Amino acid sequence: MLEDAYRFERFHPRHAEKVAHLQRGLWSPDPQLNRDYLRWKYFENPCDAPPLIRLAFHGDELVAMRGMYASQWEWDSSERALTLPVAGDTVIREDHWSRGLFRALTAHLLEDATEAGHPAALSLSASPATALRSLRMGWKKVGPLPMLRRGGWRRAQSLFGALLPAPGVRIRDAVDVDTLAEALTALPARGLRHRRDPDFLSWRFRNPLFRYRFCQLREAPRAGALVVQRARAGGRQTIVAWQARDEAGERILLEGMLRRCGADSLGVLVGPLTRDRSSLLGRRGFTLEDRSGGSRRFEPALLVVGTGRPSAPGSPDLFDPACWDLQLLGSDGV
Repeated sequence: MLEDAYRFERFHPRHAEKVAHLQRGLWSPDPQLNRDYLRWKYFENPCDAPPLIRLAFHGDELVAMRGMYASQWEWDSSERALTLPVAGDTVIREDHWSRGLFRALTAHLLEDATEAGHPAALSLSASPATALRSLRMGWKKVGPLPMLRRGGWRRAQSLFGALLPAPGVRIRDAVDVDTLAEALTALPARGLRHRRDPDFLSWRFRNPLFRYRFCQLREAPRAGALVVQRARAGGRQTIVAWQARDEAGERILLEGMLRRCGADSLGVLVGPLTRDRSSLLGRRGFTLEDRSGGSRRFEPALLVVGTGRPSAPGSPDLFDPACWDLQLLGSDGV
């Protein structure tokens, strides 16, 4: 039996070194950077819930991990919030694949989430293999998470390299989080939207695996903002937040970022409740990105599973695609 071959434990600080080495296959090749990321994501997280991490040991060797980090979602007003765990960071050592570890770790985590009182758990960044396994365990595909991406008109340029003039916007490597929070809440939530208050934003942009660039309207920085992230190790750039009071502001922010950066690759998640930006993005060369990983059955999607615990009275229906206002700001997906 699986339980005879493996020992399943909740994370303890004494496990941090082994987790940092195991996660060299997912987070980064640098164990110290992985320790920093573990501490940042799970233990400095300002969302009001303890982290959930399950580990699988074969003898004294750590061979698998899966976690659920806390997230908080607002609706109607910032005074109403729902805390939900988000699954991620799944690593199984290659010589232990196909032995039922994913199912066992996920089942243990859902038991922990139930004990913690959470009505449901989310998955926002599942790989094709993780998504298909989750669906077999009863998770529900609530809505697609399509990513639009463009190649740059000046491929030698980079968002974090040489810069070109960008009329109408300011682009910086640091930002006042109070001003940014006001800009990112310029419009009221039209559904469940991840919290974006100064405390959360201050934490979010300390992610040790990424660098960020902040674009704000020059004449009215509180009226809109666009934030782009890129892995410190290099790679593609992705918009993680984009909000303005009107379509003109959104256009100025996007065009300013593209004009100044000449980015060789820039992606943006298009959630179901995001203002329709397809024509704006299409005119700027954005097309649907293939994230299937070669699997014809896979479509990136928000996955939700209930725990059996009741939701708070008046809470939105988590299984209704129309209730989610999604941006990558609330996800660990890149």
